[in-house]
Amino acid sequence: MYKDLLNPKMSSALHLKSMMVSTFGKDIFNGGEESIINTIFDSFAKNLFFGAIENAYVHYGRLYMLTLNMQSIKKFDKVLFKKYNRALKKSVYDNNFYGLRMEINTIAHFIQKNISFNKQESPDFEITHNGNKVYIECTSVVFERKTSTNEDVLKKILFKINEKNEKPYASNSTSLWIETTNMTHRVAANSMDLDNRYLKKEITKYLQTHPHIKYGSIYLYQGFYHPLSQRFIIGHTGIIGDNASYELNNFLETYFPVVHPDEMIDYGYQLSTFSM
Repeated sequence: MYKDLLNPKMSSALHLKSMMVSTFGKDIFNGGEESIINTIFDSFAKNLFFGAIENAYVHYGRLYMLTLNMQSIKKFDKVLFKKYNRALKKSVYDNNFYGLRMEINTIAHFIQKNISFNKQESPDFEITHNGNKVYIECTSVVFERKTSTNEDVLKKILFKINEKNEKPYASNSTSLWIETTNMTHRVAANSMDLDNRYLKKEITKYLQTHPHIKYGSIYLYQGFYHPLSQRFIIGHTGIIGDNASYELNNFLETYFPVVHPDEMIDYGYQLSTFSM
């Protein structure tokens, strides 16, 4: 594995590895080649080893942000941290990883914004806002094939919305948060950008013309590396349905406001500069 070829000159890689061991424990890299953590770190080390710096940054950012968020959870609730730490170490497939990543990212946002929450199985989070209950369900969409188009992404998201709509907890007081990072990279592999304006417009139209969808809102989350600013961006595009309960609408607009379709709310973080 390429992570075993790291040398003292690759200070950024060694720093990340040390940071992860300190946060997750010495056994974080013991999962073998099938471990998603090992897969991502090895992709980072491989790109760094061959000088593909921008590609290295993508994998670096994924692990860097995951580690920062888990550090935040560790300080906040050690029991919750242990639960996710165990799950991450067992995670093999991308779909499982992105679902976990979405939940971890959500908890980190709650901690950052001082939002009290109850972690449960279904839906994932219960929040009391102004004396009323609202809920968030986290999920992810993943493409197996190497390249995809924005139309492919839309179909996949709509399929996921309808699949989740069959769940007993689907309601106008529940927001469905979908992790779409994998799709961002699959579309980029097709020399395209994920078009959030297109997705927001089409999903909004779909919700308006398909009143059987029970969820009060759909939020799309994605993380990507922005080479010009050397930032790893975690952002969301929000869609609040006409059926959303007053409490859910007020909660989202207070803490996770919907923005203009041309934009995303940016939870960006400056990454360390690489040293080869």
